[in-house]
Amino acid sequence: MKQRKHLNDYLILAIMLALTGSTDIYAKEPAIPTSSATRLGTIEVIGTQEAFTKIPGSGSVINEDTLELSRPLSLAEALRKVSGVYVRDEDGLGLRPNISIRGIDGHRSVKLLLLEDGVPISLAPYGENSAYYSPVIDRASRIEVLKGSGSILYGPQTVAGVINYITEAPPLEETTRVKVITGTNRYTNLQTDYGTTYGDTGILVQALYKGGDGIKKDAPFSVYDLRGKVSTSIGANQDLTLKVQYYNEESAVSYAGLTKSMYKRDPYQNPAIHDNLYVERLGLTAIHSHNDFINGKLDTSLYAYTTRRDFWRQTYDRVRNNATTYERVSGNGNDNESIFWKNATNGNNRVYEVVGIEPRYEAGNFQSGIKVHYETEINQKITGARGDARTGTLSIDERRSTFATALYAQNRFEISDKWGITPGLRVEAYRQNRDILKSSTDDIHGRTEMIVEWIPGIGTTYQISEDATVFAGVHRGFAPPKFADALSSTGVDQQLESERSWNYELGTKATISGTQFNITGFVYDYQNQIVNAAQSNGFDKANVGKTLTYGAELELGREWNLSQSTTVFGSLVATYVEATQEEGANKGNRLPYSPEHFGSLTTGVRHNAFETALEVVYVGSMFADDVNTKEESLDGLRGEIDSNLVWNLSTQYEFKKVTVFGSVKNIFDATYISSRRPEGIFAGIPRQIQIGVQVNI
Repeated sequence: MKQRKHLNDYLILAIMLALTGSTDIYAKEPAIPTSSATRLGTIEVIGTQEAFTKIPGSGSVINEDTLELSRPLSLAEALRKVSGVYVRDEDGLGLRPNISIRGIDGHRSVKLLLLEDGVPISLAPYGENSAYYSPVIDRASRIEVLKGSGSILYGPQTVAGVINYITEAPPLEETTRVKVITGTNRYTNLQTDYGTTYGDTGILVQALYKGGDGIKKDAPFSVYDLRGKVSTSIGANQDLTLKVQYYNEESAVSYAGLTKSMYKRDPYQNPAIHDNLYVERLGLTAIHSHNDFINGKLDTSLYAYTTRRDFWRQTYDRVRNNATTYERVSGNGNDNESIFWKNATNGNNRVYEVVGIEPRYEAGNFQSGIKVHYETEINQKITGARGDARTGTLSIDERRSTFATALYAQNRFEISDKWGITPGLRVEAYRQNRDILKSSTDDIHGRTEMIVEWIPGIGTTYQISEDATVFAGVHRGFAPPKFADALSSTGVDQQLESERSWNYELGTKATISGTQFNITGFVYDYQNQIVNAAQSNGFDKANVGKTLTYGAELELGREWNLSQSTTVFGSLVATYVEATQEEGANKGNRLPYSPEHFGSLTTGVRHNAFETALEVVYVGSMFADDVNTKEESLDGLRGEIDSNLVWNLSTQYEFKKVTVFGSVKNIFDATYISSRRPEGIFAGIPRQIQIGVQVNI
C-alpha cells in the first residue's frame, strides 16, 4: 500500500512558505565565463559570476585551468576536488563512477542527476539511473556541482545533487589542436580538434581515442569519442546549437573482485579473464535560445540518445560444489578463498532510448520551465554454454518504459540590498511500464499508477559585509523507483512512492585577509527508501527505509604573488560526514562506503609559462556492509576498509603554441583497498605516469 505522507512533511512545507530569503553559492574556482559566445549552446546549472551569487544553494565549479593542470584520468578523479563529494573507485579509470554526495549511497551514482550541457546523460534518468556511461573528462571545459536547493530547477534524482559537465564551444578563430599522451600500463590518449567561426556560425569537430592495459593484468580497455557541434544565429535575438556525439567503449571489467588471500598475493590480478563490457552511445542535442522572449530569455533543449550496454560475465561459485565441473579456479582452491569458474556465461544486455524536450524561461530573478520526457529499456539475458561465449539462449526478454512530465518555477525576491529570498517549487509526474515477453506463461504487461511528486525548496542569504555572506536553505530531494522495483517480475504494481529527502544547509562565504573561506553545515533526512518488503503483504518492495546524514564542508583557497612572474597557490577541501541507518535491525550503524572524513590539499606555483601542483588526497576508513563488519571475511566481501592517502603531482610548460605536460598519480605507489563492492576486493589505482604534448595550430 502507498504510505501516507508524514505530518512532518506538511509542517516543514508550511514553514517554508512562510520564510523569506535566498542562499549564496560558493565556487571552488572564482573564474566563471561571462562571454555569451562562450556560453552559447549550453544550459548551465551555475552559469555566470552574477548568477552564481543568486542560486539558492551550495555548489562548486571546477574550471578549465584546474582541469588542464591536474590532468585527471576521469570525471571521478576531478570530482575529488569538491567538498562533500566522495567517489568510490572500482576500475581505477573512472569508467563507471560511484559518486556519493554528503554520505548518500553512491553505488553507480544513482541518487544524483548527471547532465552534459544541461541535458541528462544517464541510461534512463527515471527508471535506470546507473552510471554505466561517463563522459570522457578530456572534453570538459568545466564541471558544475550543485548540492543545495537550486536543484529545484532540475530533476529527477536530486536526493544528492546535480553534476553538470560543460563541453567546449566552437572557437571564435580557426583553431586546430592535436594532443598526444602516453603513460604506464601502455596508456595512450590521442585527440584532435578543429573549430572555427564563419560569420555567425561556429563549428567544432573533435575525435578522441584512449586505451591501454588498465590497472589490472589482462584487463585492456579502449574508448572512442567523436563529437560535432554547430552554433549559429538564426535571427537578431535567436541562436541554435546542434550537437552530435558517438561513444564506443570496450573494457575487460567485471563485478568479480578478489578474495582476501588473492588480494594479498597480487592485488592487481584479474580473475575474470572472460568478462567484458561493451558500451555504445549515440546522442543528439538541439538547444534553441530566444534572447528577447516576453521580456526574458527562452532556452529550449531537445535531446535524444540511445545507449547499448552489453555485459558478459562468466558464472562462478564462491564455494566448491563437488557435483559441478569447473573450467578453472582463481585462488588457492580453498572454499571462500577462491573463485570457482563455471563453463557458462550470462550476457546481461540492454538497450536504452531516451527523448525529451524542455523549454526554460528566465526573466530577471524569475525562472520556470516544463519538461516532457520518455525513456525505454530493452532488457535481455542470454545464457551461454562456455565461459567466453558471446551468444546463447535467450532466458529473459523485457521492455520497460517511463513517461514523465515536470513543471517548475523559482523566483528570487530582494527584501533589501543585503537580504533575499528564493522559494521554488517543482512538480514531477511519471508512469512506468514493464512488459515481460518471455515467461512460463503468456506475456505479462504491467503498469503503475501515475505518481505525482511535489518538490518545494527555499533559501535565504544575508550579506554581512562586502566580503562575507551567510546563507541557509531547505529543499526536497526525490528519486523515483527503478523499473524493476516499481513493477515486480510478475507485472504487479508495487505501489511505490518516490524516495524523498529533506535537505538542510547553513553556511557562510567570506574572504578574510585574501583567503577565500567557505564552510557549510548540512543535514539530509532521507526517508521513504525502497527496500525488500519485510512482511508478506503481496509486494516484493516497500517504502520503509530511512537514513540520516549530517556534517560540514570546508573550502579554503589562497594565492600569494611573490613577484610579477611568480605566484604560489594553495587550496584545502575537507568534509566531515555522519551517515547512519535510522530503521531496521542495523539502526544506528554507519552507511556502507560513507567515510567519516575525506578531503584534499593542493599546493603549487606558477612562474611565467611554467606551472606545477602537488595534491594529497585522503579518504578515511569505512565499512563495506550494513552490519558494519570490522573483521575481514575470507571471501573479501565484508570487513572494514582502511583509510588511504594518495599523492599526485602534475606540471606543464607552455611556449608559443606548444604545451608540454606530465603527471604522476599515486606517487608513492600506495596499495590499498578501494572497494569490496560489487563482489569482492578492488584495489585502488597504482602509480600511473603520463606525459603528453598539445599543439595548437
